[in-house]
Amino acid sequence: MQKNSSTDKNKIIQECYDRSINLLKNNSHASGIIACARSEKAVGRHYASIFGRDAAICSLGMIASGDVEALHAAPPAELSSSIS
Repeated sequence: MQKNSSTDKNKIIQECYDRSINLLKNNSHASGIIACARSEKAVGRHYASIFGRDAAICSLGMIASGDVEALHAAPPAELSSSIS
């Protein structure tokens, strides 16, 4: 039973990781990284905008992920010039 619990935990962690990477990719636009997924509610509250703090944190997540697609989804100004 312990082994199944560990397997289930790993599956959940992987799903969270995959969803996070997809969110980073989907929130990347030519002007920067928007603060949240674009929805009617988010747009109405002006949350679907670019905020420096949120963009910086998302950029760190993209770098830490090592996901090449995520890194290239963000505008070059959002990431360190040492990233290739």
